[in-house]
Amino acid sequence: MLYIPTDGRSKLNPPVPPGYFGNAVLGVTTIARAGDLQSEPFTKITTRIHQLLKRINDEYIRSALDCIEKVPDLTTLVRGPHTFRCPNLNVNSWVWLPKYDADFGWGRPIYMAPGNVVQEGKLCILRSPTDDGRL
Repeated sequence: MLYIPTDGRSKLNPPVPPGYFGNAVLGVTTIARAGDLQSEPFTKITTRIHQLLKRINDEYIRSALDCIEKVPDLTTLVRGPHTFRCPNLNVNSWVWLPKYDADFGWGRPIYMAPGNVVQEGKLCILRSPTDDGRL
């Protein structure tokens, strides 16, 4: 199972206002057998993920919210170390985050990373500190 948190701010209609303080994250999931992933071309796997992410729009998010409102015990939806175990994979993309643009008076950061990624199956995709297009 591949779990991808997605930013719902730009997907909602009307969009969440720029000054909104809080999260608008919706997790989406795709499921595949390990054997299929080993035998499929990499382009087919990336296309599968891309198609999943393209489906996330206002209607999809509002439908998910309707489903969540019907859950009697919201604690059953809490994600954590128990949901990120092998063979599950949780992927967070921080490539859009301008983390190396922060300057607190002593220059550009040399290194930045999440403070706590000690859970099996959880990873973050980050830009290179040299901003050369590498991840």
